[in-house]
Amino acid sequence: TLHPDNSLIAEIAVELDASGRVYVEYHGPAGTLQDNPDSFFLFLDRAGRIVWYHRNRPVVANPPTPIRAVRQKPNHNLVYWEGGPTGRFVNCCLREMDPLGRVVTRLVNNDIDKWAHHDLLILPEQQVLYIAHEIITIDDTEQGGEAETRVLVDSLRRWDQVTHTTEELWDARDHLSLAHRVRWSGDLKNWLNVNSLALGVRGNVILSLANRNQIISIAPDFRSIEWRLGGPGSSYEFADPSSRTATSSCSTTAATGQKRREAIIPAPWNWRSTPTT
Repeated sequence: TLHPDNSLIAEIAVELDASGRVYVEYHGPAGTLQDNPDSFFLFLDRAGRIVWYHRNRPVVANPPTPIRAVRQKPNHNLVYWEGGPTGRFVNCCLREMDPLGRVVTRLVNNDIDKWAHHDLLILPEQQVLYIAHEIITIDDTEQGGEAETRVLVDSLRRWDQVTHTTEELWDARDHLSLAHRVRWSGDLKNWLNVNSLALGVRGNVILSLANRNQIISIAPDFRSIEWRLGGPGSSYEFADPSSRTATSSCSTTAATGQKRREAIIPAPWNWRSTPTT
């Protein structure tokens, strides 16, 4: 059985929550994912003993399908993004699994619901908030690019598991300029690389944008960006550390490579606007 005093993570890393509870997702023995396509959910107690595990077999014959993000519902079901390392669009879906390993429901990536990636959150009333992306084509000749430039753009979507429909809540293009580029290279331009998702205490949504070195807070109604930490147009101005007279700290969560980490940033800053949470 699953115990409520366990917690959940993904990506080969082992992490502790505030209660010292551990979840692990494991990709087979040493070697590459291509050599070991199966992965395992492991639930550990505080003594490091395995109290529950589940072997996650590939949904298709060849590509390995590691679990990229996992969240647990109050009923102990797991909702996770089943991704693939061989390409952004060699991904299966969002899936929900019960403690017996049975798939309850899933949302398959497609042109309407877009391609889920990196992170998701469990919402009330059988809803799931997830990061999605899609490929668009733009004329980039004014910026010195090609007339048909392929760009990966991000959005936030809500999956209603009762009606099995999705709704777009936020599109990055409505709030951020495609003219500002970082790491703009390759045949497919990864514009933002949104890679983590969290809910603020007021219902605001916090995203990390890896390619802009920035964390943003989206208003609860999804109509505006409340603040930006780091990167272009930051809401906070960081002073010269050598001349600081007082220090504050800001706790943020972001994804670095394949591991989710919490960074405590010593930061003397001058507020440009009223700080928000």
